[in-house]
Amino acid sequence: RSQIGNLVSMVRALPPFPLGVSRLMSLSQADPAYFEQAAAIIRADPALSGQVIRIANSALYTGQARVEDLDEAVLRVGIRMVVATLSTEHLRRSFDPKRPGLNTIWIDAAFSAAVCRRLATEAGWTGLPPELAYTHGLLHDVGRLVLFDLYESSQESEPRERLCPVTELAAWENERFGASHALAGRLLANLWGFPPDVATVIGAHHFSDEHRAPLSDHVNRLIDLVLLADLVVH
Repeated sequence: RSQIGNLVSMVRALPPFPLGVSRLMSLSQADPAYFEQAAAIIRADPALSGQVIRIANSALYTGQARVEDLDEAVLRVGIRMVVATLSTEHLRRSFDPKRPGLNTIWIDAAFSAAVCRRLATEAGWTGLPPELAYTHGLLHDVGRLVLFDLYESSQESEPRERLCPVTELAAWENERFGASHALAGRLLANLWGFPPDVATVIGAHHFSDEHRAPLSDHVNRLIDLVLLADLVVH
């Protein structure tokens, strides 16, 4: 079988991403009905409703009164924080961070997410909400987890030396596996129903300037954000 065929089969075998979370991720905060749409998506999914209430009563909100009302829970946590938290939890279920080798990739992802959130908070990067910036930082290199999972039995599923993620890593992966983490991540994003902007950032964040030219200004700013985070992390 081809390398790409193996990659597609592996991606299809992963647990599906929660539909409610991907729908929340697709909503625009610029829409006047944003909160009502988000609340309707959450109410329609009993499992998602329970998770939101769990987050609202978690250690993150120690010292606040316990909430049982869903609307109160959503207001306390915020929609973007729900997406960021549940995306992280799903990735952890799909790619166990305790597995040898995966922990380094997980540390990079968590660090990138934190840097993106800090840039959005402190530098006001493109007016992006901090939790949305966090989600992009967390997910943009998700293909590294996919490639590691697929080639774990390989003698070298991750480079021995620390390669620059902006200029070197994708080329190393293409040479060794016939596919980069950007391609692997885009396949996963498509399967998991990520919004177009999220999927494009995942798949295109190693494109040349020439190939990025047709992309929207918003997507290009997001790519600049995650690439800057990569340079800080590495």
